[in-house]
Amino acid sequence: MMSHRASTRRNFRLFQYGNGWPLASDLRSYNQSMLDYIRCVCHVRYRAMNAFASRVRYQSTCSSGCARKALARFALPVLILAEVGSHAGQLQAQTPPNPVISRNMPVFASDNASEARYANDSAYATEWRSSRTPSTSAPVWIAYDLSSVAASRRQIVLVNWSNQATFPYDHTQNAGVGYNLPGSYTIECSASAGGGSPPSSGWTVLATVSGNTFHSRTHQANMSGCNWIQMKVTVVDGSSGNSDVSMNLDIHEATNTTFPIIFYGDSITAMSMSLDDSPVGVFGQLVNASRPAAFPAQQNAGQGGWGSADFTGARFDNWLALFPGKYVGLSLGTNDINGGANDTNAVNAFYTNMVVVVQKVLAAGKIPMIPKIPWARTTGIQSNGPAANAKIDQLYAQFPQIIRGPDLWTLFINNQGLISGDNLHPTAQGSDEYRKLWASTLVAAKIFDGSVAPPPLPPANLRILH
Repeated sequence: MMSHRASTRRNFRLFQYGNGWPLASDLRSYNQSMLDYIRCVCHVRYRAMNAFASRVRYQSTCSSGCARKALARFALPVLILAEVGSHAGQLQAQTPPNPVISRNMPVFASDNASEARYANDSAYATEWRSSRTPSTSAPVWIAYDLSSVAASRRQIVLVNWSNQATFPYDHTQNAGVGYNLPGSYTIECSASAGGGSPPSSGWTVLATVSGNTFHSRTHQANMSGCNWIQMKVTVVDGSSGNSDVSMNLDIHEATNTTFPIIFYGDSITAMSMSLDDSPVGVFGQLVNASRPAAFPAQQNAGQGGWGSADFTGARFDNWLALFPGKYVGLSLGTNDINGGANDTNAVNAFYTNMVVVVQKVLAAGKIPMIPKIPWARTTGIQSNGPAANAKIDQLYAQFPQIIRGPDLWTLFINNQGLISGDNLHPTAQGSDEYRKLWASTLVAAKIFDGSVAPPPLPPANLRILH
């Protein structure tokens, strides 16, 4: 029987003398075989954080020269990265952009208090609104004819809807009420020919939701073979005078689901990452201006008054499970430290909570994105902010998977007129600048570039990290 060492060495030879780049599955196999060999020969312990196209740190219990020889012998592709800099977690493998394919496509609705075309135009402040309350026997619906979109672009899609009238992400967590929210609904598609009215029957259910209290959702759906897609609402989550349905609805091409983004945070997030129109555009439009092939499906998950402790429990786990994407913004800290001056306990508690929150995001298979806490005029923020932001630097070092978000402290301390009269929240222009900085920071991190080319072979001076 072939020994484990001999088997791994044989695998290396197969890769060493092959031509071109192997398949991703083969690279993962090669990656593991290399680690097995070094561990067997050199007794090197390692910790892999996402074995494919991420960072691997080696902790050697033998001479680093032995490990270097093993690495050099097998001309290791730089899927094993010993040193990739402070943004190691930003390396992505094949991240296709998600352009909107429903923009201004033929749209039909069961009824209209405001026109159906407002659901898929480029003005997010306008929404389609039904004229009545839905029921199981008389649902309200909105349908898009996507038959003119190339079939290859309407297979795996993201269905992204949002309602701007309801301020918190989940109004039940703030003792509020919903305004015209879809409470129970289905996402459906039909293979009927396009070019006319939507079919009256023959729809295939792709997703079913009941008891919804969120003001936005993103669903991954497979509409292969379908020309039509619709959202049908049977129950509304509303309040007095607001018991119909109101929303925007975008359909995105989605060859994988790493691309959607959700921004969790407090009231500053809720204000600044809103899909309401502004002179500068919504987040997706800002990204699209720099990366025309990309238009991320975005959710604004701000909860007014919340701090880091509110994200440490099972509720946040459930929220993460609902989101099909990979990128998770965590804009927290303002409410944690906005108390008395020099509150070391608050700063330390913020850090402790954020460790838990980051671990939850990573355990869900997602990528955290954390900005610096924004500057404000209040005593608590000015006194505790620098120490709390130093704790965020500590998080960056402890969890290299984190994508570093925008430096909101520098943005507002250098532009203090962008803070409103309450000395804490941004002005309307401040919210625009907040959103612009998020977009430009993530564009610079190259997560919207569509794909990452195969990395070069490692340099001769590849370092082993101890």
